[in-house]
Formats: sequence, C-alpha cells, structure tokens
Amino acid sequence: MAGPVSHAEQLLSSRRGEDSEQRDSKDPNREAIEAQKKPLFTKRIWEKFGLNVGVLSMMFKGALPPTIAIGLYQWTGFAETYSTLGYLAAVMSILSFAIMPRAKFIQTMLFNIIGICIGACITLLTIYCSVQARAHTTAHQADESQSASGGPSPGAAVAPYNSSASAVCAIWLFFNIYVSNTLRALRPQLQFPVIMYSIFANVAST
Repeated sequence: MAGPVSHAEQLLSSRRGEDSEQRDSKDPNREAIEAQKKPLFTKRIWEKFGLNVGVLSMMFKGALPPTIAIGLYQWTGFAETYSTLGYLAAVMSILSFAIMPRAKFIQTMLFNIIGICIGACITLLTIYCSVQARAHTTAHQADESQSASGGPSPGAAVAPYNSSASAVCAIWLFFNIYVSNTLRALRPQLQFPVIMYSIFANVAST
C-alpha cells in the first residue's frame, strides 16, 4: 500500500508545483495588464493639461498684477481718474511679465519704465501741438463753450471738433507708429517697451 500512496502523493505534489509555476508565470502578465489599465478621469485630464506645481505657481504669479489693476476699479478715485481707460493699466501690468526670472524681470521693467517715460513726453508734446493748432485756427474762442454732454464719461468736458487739431494728432500718430515699429524691427528686445510707448501715443492721438 505504501507504494501506490507514495506514488499518488508524488503526483499531487508535482501537480501543485506545476500550478504554482503557472501562477508565477501569469504574474508578470497580470502586472502588465494592470499597468495598462486606464487611470482615473480626473488624473487623465490633469496629465493631459500638463499641470504641476511649477506651472500653477507661474500662472498665479502672472495673473496677480492684472487682478490688482482691475481690482483698483473698486476705488472711486481710480475710477473717476481713468474712467474708461483704466483697463490699460491691466494690459500694461501683463506686459511687465512677472513670470520671468528675477534678472530678466528687472531688465524688462527698466526698459518698460524708459519706454513709458518717453511715451509720456511725446504724448504731452502731441497734446500741446494739438491745442495750439486749435487755438490758432478758431476764429471766436470766446463763443466756444465746453459742454459736458457727449463726453467719454459723465462730467467730462469736451470741445467742438477742429480739423486742424485732428490733422496734427494724425501726423503725430503716423510719426509715432513709424518710429516705434522701426525701432522694434531693429531691436527685438525692445518689443514690450515699444508696445507701452504705442499705447500712450494711440490714446493721446485718438
């Protein structure tokens, strides 16, 4: 009896060994199948957009200046001073590029300040020339009365149309556009200061 029993035990042990070997051979396939399973929907969307901590911090850093500029409209003094042109403060704050490295940011900010200063000077000269053209081509200045109706904002004083003043503004506008675009083509690194300069020139001449 010992012979058949021992033979049966050997068969059972051999089958168990084969089963264990088959399980071990299936384990890598099972791991590969599990690895190929799709991740969660939110995780797939997150990976598709490529969002991480660095990207999110740069996004928040870049969105902070225009958010502050738009938030200043809650202040009555700011809204009364800039009226409908306050959005340009947010545009120019974006052009400061707060997301850049510190050295590049300081360099860009320095060029932007220089461009704004030159733009303000040219703007004042344009307005002065336009006012002088209006004064020298108006026959009866005493009869002209400034009205508060039809202005860009309630209470803003406006003057009647004057073709000479408009022509002077147009000449200055063409000059500013030509010079700014020529400078931007010669020196591409001055692109953003030229944009700020152009904002001043366009607002003053139109």
